[in-house]
Amino acid sequence: DSLQLKNVIDLTKIIDKKVKYYGSTPILQIVPDVASEREAIFKQLLNASTMLKNFKVFKNEDLPARWHFNNKDRVGPITVLADLGFGFQDMYDNAKFYEEAYHIPVNNENKYGVHGYDNKYETMHPIFFAYGNMIKSQTVVEPFDSVDLMFLFCEILGISPPDYLMG
Repeated sequence: DSLQLKNVIDLTKIIDKKVKYYGSTPILQIVPDVASEREAIFKQLLNASTMLKNFKVFKNEDLPARWHFNNKDRVGPITVLADLGFGFQDMYDNAKFYEEAYHIPVNNENKYGVHGYDNKYETMHPIFFAYGNMIKSQTVVEPFDSVDLMFLFCEILGISPPDYLMG
């Protein structure tokens, strides 16, 4: 297809081995078809990320703890994260879908929003509103991690958080 978007990183042109991609922009899991090729694929991606400077690459064991994302049973062996304003090759498919389904022209002049970038960026911080008998009215609290809402929900429901959260 002739669609070219300037902020799309086409990993299929970087990786010369067979892999499967899971997820969607801005974060993809990469699973090599041949497990022994993991290191070679990681090095290809690391070299490209160093040269292009528009995405980061991580081995599963090196994912930042603040992401609450390091689970070897649920996360691929290699994770790539696009920098703000960039996306991966799945954006081509998404662009085609939006053009056809919603008659929205996609080109390099359009600006669209995508969530899921690194949570260190303020633009990725969520907003949370709550209302109810156990919620103090007209109160603004300091920023917190969304995963910590589990404790609020447990308190409201009058149940104890799971043991694994209390460690």
